[in-house]
Amino acid sequence: MGWWRKKNTEEANAKQKLVQENGEVVLEKLIEYCNGKSNPIKAFSASQILRATDNFSRNNSLILHATGSYQCYKGMLEDRPVLVKKWVIKYSPCSGKTCRDISISSMIAKEVADALTYLHTAFSKSIIHKDMIPCNIFLDGEGTAKLSGFNNSVLIPEGEKFVEDMVVEGTFGYLDHNYMGTGLVTENTDVYGFGAFMITLLTALQPSLVVKLYKDSPIELVEDGGFVGIVDPKVLESCKEEETWQFKTFFILSL
Repeated sequence: MGWWRKKNTEEANAKQKLVQENGEVVLEKLIEYCNGKSNPIKAFSASQILRATDNFSRNNSLILHATGSYQCYKGMLEDRPVLVKKWVIKYSPCSGKTCRDISISSMIAKEVADALTYLHTAFSKSIIHKDMIPCNIFLDGEGTAKLSGFNNSVLIPEGEKFVEDMVVEGTFGYLDHNYMGTGLVTENTDVYGFGAFMITLLTALQPSLVVKLYKDSPIELVEDGGFVGIVDPKVLESCKEEETWQFKTFFILSL
């Protein structure tokens, strides 16, 4: 019995140490990104997460992040629906990527465009998301968009207009060409990504493919109405003919 008690004690101490280490990194990120001010973060045990997702059942699996870094699962916690991220790539605590995602996520509950504006302007240091891809945006039961995936986000220091990234990160097709060429992150990095995201919503195509196909004549597409030809047919099904001007406006804004 002695060895069994010793083993349980060692496991409990190891778990407590891990919780403390991760908690310290989350706190560091909260202080770094928002001066320690955020919505309360509630911790759940592993057993609660396993019950909520039915042991990460395939039936509850939603989507794998484009970079393969995490898998999303739907579940129920305390009688309310939740989205659970299971990290596929095991980041070490010192990398801070997972903790960065947790700390910034605790500050958001807004629609996508408003969320980006909030990140850029609400704090003394601008937070740049850098990865405006569809699988980082989720809809709740009321159809409200929730922005997620902050593990690649960066801070622009107070009073500065840009920050240099040592390694260019993000998803090809949604990355600002200026950022890819120079490594300089600005608010325009997210503006470009949001435009690419809009193109995906409209066409159900990868933005880089749309740009490649129509790079020589985007304005002509708008003027002659040809842009309707690249709109996702499923989107058009629920639209009246006289409402196509909305698609035109949306397409112009995305460009």
